[in-house]
Amino acid sequence: MRYTLGALRTLALLTFVRQSFAPRGLREEVSSKVTTPADAGIIIRATSKMVTAFTPLISAALKRQIPHMELGNIVTPFLHGNVNISKLRMTRFKAQDRFDCYLEEKPSQRLKVILSGIDADINGHLHVGSRLIQLQSPIDVWTKNVSAVLGIEFLKTNDSRMAVSVPDCLATIGKTDFRIRNAGRYAPFIPLFRNRIVGDISAGVAGRICQQAKAMVEENLKKFFDSLPTLYPLSSDQSSTKETKNDVGSALGGLLNFPGMRLTPNERKQLLKQLYLNLSLIAKPVVTNKYIESMHSGEVGYEKGGQSGIRPQKLDLSNNVGERMVYIYITDYVFNTLLLLIYRNNLVYLSFDPNTVDGFKDLLKVPCDASFCLGAAVPEFSKKYPKHKALVIYQPNRSPGVTMSPKGIQLLSDGIFALYAKLNRKMHRLFVLLVTLKVDVNLYIRNEKIFGNATISNFDTRLLKHKVRTDEDMLDVLSGFTKMILQHYLNSMLANGFAVPDLGGFKFVQPSLRTISDGIVIETDAKMDEAFLRSLMGGATEASKHRSRVS
Repeated sequence: MRYTLGALRTLALLTFVRQSFAPRGLREEVSSKVTTPADAGIIIRATSKMVTAFTPLISAALKRQIPHMELGNIVTPFLHGNVNISKLRMTRFKAQDRFDCYLEEKPSQRLKVILSGIDADINGHLHVGSRLIQLQSPIDVWTKNVSAVLGIEFLKTNDSRMAVSVPDCLATIGKTDFRIRNAGRYAPFIPLFRNRIVGDISAGVAGRICQQAKAMVEENLKKFFDSLPTLYPLSSDQSSTKETKNDVGSALGGLLNFPGMRLTPNERKQLLKQLYLNLSLIAKPVVTNKYIESMHSGEVGYEKGGQSGIRPQKLDLSNNVGERMVYIYITDYVFNTLLLLIYRNNLVYLSFDPNTVDGFKDLLKVPCDASFCLGAAVPEFSKKYPKHKALVIYQPNRSPGVTMSPKGIQLLSDGIFALYAKLNRKMHRLFVLLVTLKVDVNLYIRNEKIFGNATISNFDTRLLKHKVRTDEDMLDVLSGFTKMILQHYLNSMLANGFAVPDLGGFKFVQPSLRTISDGIVIETDAKMDEAFLRSLMGGATEASKHRSRVS
């Protein structure tokens, strides 16, 4: 291995190709896209269709949650004293299906939640303390046609997570009545103060409903957003000892298992465990009448940080609002940061040994009887270096790059192929080829997995240095077979597929994938079962389920 690395260093000096003024190791196609730090690598849009589709589920969850709200106490001044209604709780709750959710862009960016047509029976303990009246008694309150309007704002926290606040809440009560069970000698005077007490109770209950609704939304959604990782592991389940097939980790594992990579299975496993996709927010979410949009970093890196030095290209999404529930825009920045990281860790330096890379056994035979092997292209090999074996090393001039357009995805790479004659620890460099590679990749989704196919559309070679006589026509033939083998490995990797991940409990329904300028789009509908939504909304404990009757 030490001699192979030494050959690579020598090869780098001998075959240096002048680069542009791009950051270290970047292609012009990637470095030319450096923009402002505020651009996002991944953008997620949840459309108004999703809000509308989930309205019945949200309604059902709220109807189960509202009866278990802790209404607390109502304290108001009364006749040089106070009226205190404590231990308020709902004993009966009825809600009509007059419920709505919609997105609002002006006057402020909000998700509006409207719940109306609620009837509730409430009981509590009344304490009146004033100069004229001293009274303690259970009290029953009946409210009809209660309505609540909440304005939910989406925020970015200091640690780059999503959060919500409820700056706007308005609750109104159509009709309120009450009964004091043990009014005693004060019963004749109650009608004199009924309207005053009704007004105080209505205002107090409305205020408590808003206060509790605000706390319920902010606290429960905070728990949900805090549970979502800002660093998404690219390996399989990090907490599991079982290997998961066909997920993001296995697909990336297939890339790191590409022929010629000098990684042992354990080294590959350890590297996968260190790689993360940064999903932290880069800006406050945007709300329009058509969608909620969150913008995420999208950089691939290590858990402990480090930056690639490049920025994502700003996508033109002005005409990309369609009829699906969710749109996930993934820029080529995500792929280029991964490739740059692999390049800077010297993982794109490939070593093709016929003893270790099955696909190249026949091509690298010296001597050989076939007309499409290395022995035929370099006839002096076996004469000058008897008993030596062929070793081919590939060294990239710079990091491979990915570009995207509506026509598809292109993987671009250029570097040096060098042929060595190797015997034990001795290595002799015979010739050097400059190689330019372009691969056209198409991705698609089938059965909720991402698959693809690859076609090498350009595999140009140019002889730079040589110490032995070579048959350049035969080298062209070998290049053709090398192209076929590389294309086969690429397609084998893409044919395995990997699962489309869910978004924090949302399951994709009939997702599809297409490419746009500088990115790809996953567009899908979504579903979320009621049990998950109840847990999201906080849910009611078994003990509290028996405290009120929902009708």
